[in-house]
Amino acid sequence: MSDISTSVRVSKKISFCDGGSGVAFGLKGIVYFGDFHYTARVCTGGSVWFHDGMATGRGCTYEKKLSEFTDVELSTCNGKTMSLVIYAQW
Repeated sequence: MSDISTSVRVSKKISFCDGGSGVAFGLKGIVYFGDFHYTARVCTGGSVWFHDGMATGRGCTYEKKLSEFTDVELSTCNGKTMSLVIYAQW
């Protein structure tokens, strides 16, 4: 059996063909799970913010620009594996 962290990658953008016209969706957030605990990355304005309610409380910590992340880096976070990826139409 393959480990999901090595077989599934997060894409910064996904596109679909909708009846002859293309529809693009950009990455907006990722939820990670591990050690019975969820954390998240929020992508807004080209920046990526990290949230862990136990560590950062209500606030988020700036990580770096989305363009600086690789798909592999986005697929895991601090030893946790992605469990939900959120996209929104551009």
